[in-house]
Amino acid sequence: MQTIIKRNHPVFVDFFKNRKDFDCALLGSLGFSTRCIQTKTGYSKSQITYRLHKCSVRRSDYRDGISPVSKMVIQQTANVAPKYLKKKIRQLLQE
Repeated sequence: MQTIIKRNHPVFVDFFKNRKDFDCALLGSLGFSTRCIQTKTGYSKSQITYRLHKCSVRRSDYRDGISPVSKMVIQQTANVAPKYLKKKIRQLLQE
């Protein structure tokens, strides 16, 4: 008896038509971990790595503060983050 192996057809990566592909690139550009991206998209580690490579996203660039997205985040949070941090430090020091 011969076993029939069902093979999946290759799925092309399309960041504009496939929302999960776009979400993978977006979360990667925001520096999120592979595990986080897996839970949001359902992709495997290798699928995530492949998609991030395809769109030239390097999460280390975000963490280093040199990616365009990280610069936008820093700019947008420049007024809010210091206030929050000072409040948090005061709370910790009072405990």
